[in-house]
Parts: sequence; structure tokens; C-alpha cells
Amino acid sequence: MEQGMTSYRPFAHRRIAGLLFSTVLVAVATISLSAPLRAQQTAQDGERVAPEFRAGQWGAQFTATSGFAGAGVLRFRSPQTAWTLDGTVAISTNTRSNSPIIYQTGDMSAASVSTRLGLRRYAATHGPIRSFYGGGIHAGVGRSSTEQRNIMDSPSVTQTMSLYNAGAFGEVGASYFVTSHLALGARGAGTVGFERSNRETKGSGSAQKQSSNGVNLRLGSVLLDVTLFF
Repeated sequence: MEQGMTSYRPFAHRRIAGLLFSTVLVAVATISLSAPLRAQQTAQDGERVAPEFRAGQWGAQFTATSGFAGAGVLRFRSPQTAWTLDGTVAISTNTRSNSPIIYQTGDMSAASVSTRLGLRRYAATHGPIRSFYGGGIHAGVGRSSTEQRNIMDSPSVTQTMSLYNAGAFGEVGASYFVTSHLALGARGAGTVGFERSNRETKGSGSAQKQSSNGVNLRLGSVLLDVTLFF
């Protein structure tokens, strides 16, 4: 089980420069387009404050880390709570030397997708900041492939791995409202649930298959969000 998890780490930790760059471009474009919409609510002393939400309001959220990029929507069921639905995608490729020295890792590729459905609750405003917490259910699937080529012209060894997971998640974070329509936020998330991995190794005239199941608890890294409210 431990070896399978180690082989699968590219899904969580590989940098995805292209996706991250695209998300940054979306954020920059969003800020630029939202500049004319600065109908920001103000207190009597002129201090900027976060807006109040309304039932039926929509939001669009964009997320980026060093490992993946994602997007989602919010649908408010009351001024304090909203349904959330989002998805993430991670894609990576790599070529590097591997130990022992007689082997060289050839093409390595990994891809994964995941989705979450949850309910988020926003706290009262504190100036331009609104904190929130929430939770819900999640599911995901991923696949990786690695080929090891022997420099002595021996048959190559190919390893493929599939991972399936489902369970519950929790999150806590805060949003800073640049305008009444645009917020920049950060949140931490954790998951717990069932996970199944299937690994198949082919080469040297033989094939081996291994499967493992388990329950995993993970505390994710801090996620950065750009959210539009309509």
C-alpha cells in the first residue's frame, strides 16, 4: 500500500505551470473587468464593508495551487449559506533519471479529476472580510503511467496505476472583498474517505497486478480563490 501511494504522488504535488498560468490570467482579467463595478457598500464613516448576500444569488469561483487548478459555482439558499459545486484537474509529465543507475525513467504522465458538492456558511462581515466554513462530499479518479527503460537494451518495464476515492470534506477560510462583486480568498481543506488503488506492472515477459483499499485522512494545503458574485 505504501509503495502505491508513493508512486501516485505526482497527482498532488507536481507543478502544473500551464494550468496555473491560465488561472492567473483569469484572475487578472476578472479584476480588470470588475474595476468599473465598484459599487462597494460603505459604512457611515466611509469604511468599505463586505456585501450582504441574498437567496438565489450566484457566484463563480476559480482556484489555483502548485498542484492543480479548478473552478466551481456557488448558489445561495439564504443570506448566510450557499451550495457549492466545484471540480479540479491535475495533469503532469516528466522525464528523469532513476535509481539504480542502469535504469532511466522514460515518459511519466499523470492525470486526475475530482469534484465536490457541499454547503458553505458565511459569518457576519468584519469590514471588507467575511469568513466561512463548510463541508460536503467528494469523489475523484486518477491515473498515472511510468516506463522504465534499461540502458543495456533489456525489455522496458511499464507501470500503470489507477486511484479512486470518495468521502467527506471540510473547509474553513475567509474572503476579502475588493468590490461588491469580486473577492480574493484563502481556505484550508481536509478530506476523509475510502480509497482504492490498482497497480499493474508489465515487462520482462511477465505481468503483475496489485490492488489495495484503505481509509485515508488528508489535510490539504492552503487554496487561493478568486470569486465573482452576480
